[in-house]
Amino acid sequence: MGIRRHLRRLTRPALLGTLGWTAPVSRRFGYDRGTPIDRYYIERFLEANRAAIQGRVLEVKDSGYTDRFGTDVTGRDVLDADASNPFATIVDDLATCDSIPDGSFDCIILTQTLQFIFDTRAALRSLEQVVQRMSVMPGQRTIVMVSGGFLTFADHTSDKSRIMDRAARAGIVVNALDARGLYTDLPDMARRTAGAPQVEQVLQQLEREGSRQQAAVMDEMAAATGGTFVQNTNDVDGGMQRTLALRCIA
Repeated sequence: MGIRRHLRRLTRPALLGTLGWTAPVSRRFGYDRGTPIDRYYIERFLEANRAAIQGRVLEVKDSGYTDRFGTDVTGRDVLDADASNPFATIVDDLATCDSIPDGSFDCIILTQTLQFIFDTRAALRSLEQVVQRMSVMPGQRTIVMVSGGFLTFADHTSDKSRIMDRAARAGIVVNALDARGLYTDLPDMARRTAGAPQVEQVLQQLEREGSRQQAAVMDEMAAATGGTFVQNTNDVDGGMQRTLALRCIA
């Protein structure tokens, strides 16, 4: 750890019991204090599955993980919607990826990205394309979804049903891991309003229902294809072991 980073941690310690704070301990996702906790588990997963990072590899924003964990990489591309990114070799919207032909890559490293795609129908359409491509592949086919989930509504029902039916007919199994970990009903101290407990109860109820709905789509897809859905646990290693499928990094 560098001296500058060490000094930052000393001058702004992460003290327990400070739930009343409304400002984040770090505004750089924790990189200024060390390795962010989510990246610790992501990098352990990539290290354990580095043999799958081979051939032509696509990564988002930069090729850092491809360079670090890749084995027998024959080509590397970087996708970004921002044309000013000097590392980008493909400028496109991940929700559509119109400029990327089918079968272009042997491996795609997509970490901390899917949850920021707000077009739910586009996300479902991309998932359907994955199922379509995998349906003609030989051997056992498994899709692993590692996500905090995403909201779907009544007008998405036919899209979900079509994807699940196609996957089930092709023998493709969908395993899913809820990346949010153990869910608790801790009060939001920054939002709490004195003298309005009824409002706080309604807001907490809405948050619980929203959280359940976000996970529901992963639960449905796993159940419809004979897969496994792991949720409400902080045992990331155990969850990965239950959902792990070689050559699928999401």
